[in-house]
Amino acid sequence: MAKTLGRGAAFALALGIGAAATAGGAFAHEHMGPMPTAPMAKAAYMRHQDFKQQGAAFKAIVDELKKDNPDKALLAANATKLKALASVLPTWFPKGSGVESGFKTDAKGEVWSDPAGFAAAANRLQAETSKLQVAASAGDVVFRLIWGVVGSASARFASFVKGPAATLAYVRTLPGRAATEVPGHNPLGAWSVLAILAALLVQVTTGLFAVDIDAIEAGPLSDRVDFDTGRLFAKWHHWSFTALEALVVLHLAAVAFHLAYKRSDLLGPMVTGRRRFAADPGLSFAPWWRALAVAVLAGAFAWWASKGLRL
Repeated sequence: MAKTLGRGAAFALALGIGAAATAGGAFAHEHMGPMPTAPMAKAAYMRHQDFKQQGAAFKAIVDELKKDNPDKALLAANATKLKALASVLPTWFPKGSGVESGFKTDAKGEVWSDPAGFAAAANRLQAETSKLQVAASAGDVVFRLIWGVVGSASARFASFVKGPAATLAYVRTLPGRAATEVPGHNPLGAWSVLAILAALLVQVTTGLFAVDIDAIEAGPLSDRVDFDTGRLFAKWHHWSFTALEALVVLHLAAVAFHLAYKRSDLLGPMVTGRRRFAADPGLSFAPWWRALAVAVLAGAFAWWASKGLRL
């Protein structure tokens, strides 16, 4: 089952979308046509394509927030896309790519006649999409940490995190091709999950305090630290993302190993939440209202963090 987001987190993301959309309103909307060959007309054409991606991401988030249980993964993916697009938006308006390029465009002349105003609007958009991404990712981490304590039996840390002896015993079974029937995470996979969660926690926490080199982009808690400390958090933020990428690749490689060598499909149960066992593993599942309560709590915390821990 896809991870979902409660109404509290949905409200937080809606606030971020509204702010980001307001900041983006200072820009332009293009009319589509065949790609021209002239450099500036081509730049205007490509700007249209970029705005089209931005609009699609906004729409995907807004549409998802209208649902009773918004898909958290979809919200996070589109929030990340919006942040990436906002960071390069100032490069979409090279001088000469307005109406004088010959391409039909609604780009406002103030983009070039008032560069300071344009830069301020672009900075607002970048700041708001950064907050939107924080809200989307922080809520996910907080939800998983809480769910690991009060969630269903197979999701609780106490049920699948084992000590060194049990983990080594499981490692010794890996050369054999027989599938190991373990409800939830196996002992080795459990430590991989903890490592990924730790990397995500570092990623989110450092992002709250990080400051870009030109201080245009900064986390919602960056005002609590000086510039040099904020830059240090930014480095840790970058390093933790690299570590997270490596851990995800390792985790996927382990899933492929179990499928190809151990003849054990781990991906199917991850998606459907269902798996067949020779005997009843005796799992218990948390009620839906508990999941909703935890999602609302996680969303509320994400909103609070995105506002710099201010009400």
